[in-house]
Amino acid sequence: MAVVASLAMTGSAFGADHRVVKVQDDCDQATFDAVVGPGTCVGDGRTLFADFLAEFQAEGSVDGWAFSRPDFNIDAGGSIDAVNQGGEFHTFTQVAQFGNGCVPLLNADDSPPVVDCNALGDSAVLPGQTRTFTVPATSGTVLYQCAIHPWMRSVVDVRAKGNRGGSG
Repeated sequence: MAVVASLAMTGSAFGADHRVVKVQDDCDQATFDAVVGPGTCVGDGRTLFADFLAEFQAEGSVDGWAFSRPDFNIDAGGSIDAVNQGGEFHTFTQVAQFGNGCVPLLNADDSPPVVDCNALGDSAVLPGQTRTFTVPATSGTVLYQCAIHPWMRSVVDVRAKGNRGGSG
């Protein structure tokens, strides 16, 4: 009985007012560092830089570089923990619309970035780091995107607190 009660309490503590988004990549340290520069990748992934670039050029995105929750809901005023499980610098940046990021090579076209590339510190999530972001206190749709890898995106349905409808 005590176990059930403690699980129920834990579930409510991390219910619809708290979500975790894993920020993922699969960079191969040796090849990414050799091409981009030392410290670009501190992970132990298996995707070679040449393969990363070829896949991006063919597909406009790269498997393995993603937010674990592309679509989810959360209560207004809730919090999102962005956990960087990869080896590269990423951001979890709130944007008005999805579009290009801050690395021209990784953009779909020559449109300007949808974020101020000089002000990424508040949304930066370094390898191994967890950053907590508070969602707006009003309901609506909120968009998050990595300003480095712009195909990494989450669409968040912010609901009035206590509205448990929809997916989690």
